[in-house]
Amino acid sequence: MANDAVEEAKKKRKADLEKYKSREKDAIKAQQDRLANYKKKQATIEEQIETFNQHIKNIQNAVNTWSSPYSSFTSFKDSFFTPDIQGLYANDISENLNGLHKKIKSMTDYSADLYFYTDSIKQNLENKRDDILSKINGCNNSIEYSIGKINDMNKILNSL
Repeated sequence: MANDAVEEAKKKRKADLEKYKSREKDAIKAQQDRLANYKKKQATIEEQIETFNQHIKNIQNAVNTWSSPYSSFTSFKDSFFTPDIQGLYANDISENLNGLHKKIKSMTDYSADLYFYTDSIKQNLENKRDDILSKINGCNNSIEYSIGKINDMNKILNSL
């Protein structure tokens, strides 16, 4: 009779352990699903970051394109149109050059603003990527922990 009670206790223990193993396997599956979802999000964000890196390069090129002529044009305008220049068309030419000067300056300013906002968006994306990488790491740790628990339960089951 004592043997029957021992056998019954072993059977119950095995059944309980199998139930716990099943729960851990379900937990692993859920973590793996989350992990796959996070990796998809990570890939999307990586693509977006790369796109914004290209935008930033393009904007930097635009800033360089506009700022160089702006500074050289400014020095030309300041040196050429001195107060002692006289002539029939000097005022018209001066007004046109001032207008062009303002447009070049506004393009330079616009490019710099665009760069700032684009870089800010890229920083936000990088922060999201870091958050997702942290979640991926958490999922991996949780999966490893569950696998360790299953291995411990298998050892107990094998010893019964």
